[in-house]
Amino acid sequence: MKGESWHCDCNVLGHGPLKAQAPRMECPLETGEFQELYANVFKVGFNVAEFLVDFGRGFADTEARFHLRLITTPTDAKRLLALLARSIQDYEQEFGVLPEDPER
Repeated sequence: MKGESWHCDCNVLGHGPLKAQAPRMECPLETGEFQELYANVFKVGFNVAEFLVDFGRGFADTEARFHLRLITTPTDAKRLLALLARSIQDYEQEFGVLPEDPER
């Protein structure tokens, strides 16, 4: 797709005391085994050990339904946040600034 960009953080051992030992890994974009899901509704929860991110769909004429839960560590959730922030920054540089509170 024209204008498609990917950012990757595949450093699976790159936190805590193992950070210095962790090799940087390549992130191949093989999508043959992916299950794709459109999501426009999100729910986030956390406890001391995990972040839980629920993904769902909702439209003006239907009730929102959640279809997928991602469970990750707090450290990896923070890495995901940084990756999303970088991707949004690059998106806005290429396509224009997104509204802070987009109308549905």
